[in-house]
Formats: sequence, C-alpha cells, structure tokens
Amino acid sequence: MNILPYERYRLHTDLKQEELYKAIDEACRSRGFSGPRRSIHGRRKGDDFKVYRAIRYQNTFLPYGFGTISYDGARVCVDITLRMNLFAIVFMLVWLGGTFGIALVEMRDINGGEPKVPFIMCGAGYLLMQAAFWYEASRIKSLVEKMVHGEAL
Repeated sequence: MNILPYERYRLHTDLKQEELYKAIDEACRSRGFSGPRRSIHGRRKGDDFKVYRAIRYQNTFLPYGFGTISYDGARVCVDITLRMNLFAIVFMLVWLGGTFGIALVEMRDINGGEPKVPFIMCGAGYLLMQAAFWYEASRIKSLVEKMVHGEAL
C-alpha cells in the first residue's frame, strides 16, 4: 500500500499515433475567451502529455495525469501515471510526518502526555487527502480513456 495516492496504468488504442496526437491536442486546446468549456486542460509535447480535470472549485489534491505514448508493434499504448501536485505531496509528507512525530513524542512523555489530538490530526489529514484524490481520479480516468480512444469529451 502506498502512503501517498497515485496510480499507474496502461491503455491501448486502435487509433494511429498521428490521430492520437490530434485527439490529445484537441482535448487539451485552451478555449480562450469564447467557445465551449473544456472538461480537461493540459498540454502535449512530443510523445508526452500532462492533463488535469477542469473544475470550478478548489481541490489541492487534484490528480494530474502524466502520459507517455509508445508503439508496441501491434497497437499504440499510452502509459499513464496519476499523482498529486508536487507541492501537495511535499506539504502532506511534512504534515503527516510532523503530526505523527509529535504523537510519538507525546506517547514517550513521562508525564503521561495525550497523543490523541496529533493522531487525530494525522488521520484526518490522511483521510482528506485520500478521499479528495480518489474522488477526482475516477473522473479524470474516464476522461483520459475517452480522449485516448478518440471520443468527444
């Protein structure tokens, strides 16, 4: 089990590589001041791309999808990694490590310290991170799958 939420998976598509590039570019194109609202934002550079879901609310733990396009001989493959923003990863490592460390110090205190509050803070932060990430991860996965198969978003 991973402490921080992330997922790696592979998708296969029947699209040709050039068609897949076009589908990714079309899905990630910015809308400007007018035009339809996009479900997904991102960019492609060569065989690599980065996408994230366009949301109207704040979610620090929003999953970012990092993809690499390759050809396995028969079909085009897309390897995708979902993970949080790097700042959120560092912040949560510091938060979880700090609160857990404080709880351990409180447990060792010879005056009978109360480690309940730091353990509760550590657990609440961890559950919030997991819930917020996986709530959005299922949605970005379905959008990326549609994008890779050339379906309209």
